Amino acid sequence: MIGRRAVLAVGLVGGLAISGALVWHSTGAVFSAATSNTGNQWQAGKVVIGTGTSSALFALGGTNLKPGDTGTQCITVIYSGNVLATVKMYESAQSGNLAQYVQLTVDRADGAGATDCSDFAALANPATVTTSSDLVWLRTNAGTYADGLSPWTASAATTKTYRFRYALSNSTPNSVQNETASATFVWEAQT
Repeated sequence: MIGRRAVLAVGLVGGLAISGALVWHSTGAVFSAATSNTGNQWQAGKVVIGTGTSSALFALGGTNLKPGDTGTQCITVIYSGNVLATVKMYESAQSGNLAQYVQLTVDRADGAGATDCSDFAALANPATVTTSSDLVWLRTNAGTYADGLSPWTASAATTKTYRFRYALSNSTPNSVQNETASATFVWEAQT
């Protein structure tokens, strides 16, 4: 039989456990309030760049060239993105045995100019991009965005005109008669 002392001990322990639980529960009560701010959204900006023409800058820029022949052509580059970006020019592709003899001088100015460069001198802030660089040198030394030439900062509606002046080198050898050269120029904007 369970003795009176045992019943008292169990009752005492049980009573302590219940009163401890009640005390613990009552100390966990707090006042609280919360607020929220809804409708938060983010949208990425965009980088948009194009040229003022869809035709080649030099579609057979010169046919039947001989050493010393020259030519000039302009192209307009338009940035219309909505975030600041850095624009660089580079030559992404080049081919042909004549490439090492085609010398380019490239200048850049603010604004839109005529494709025949007749108004280039009137454009603002002229800057030299490269001087007397042959197509092979350009492809080797400025063939990606990382090593692109003459960076400029673009913002919404920024327009630049590039003037390309080529010359077939006076040192062009007889061995490249009737040979060709081709190049792809890229203007890339990155933010």
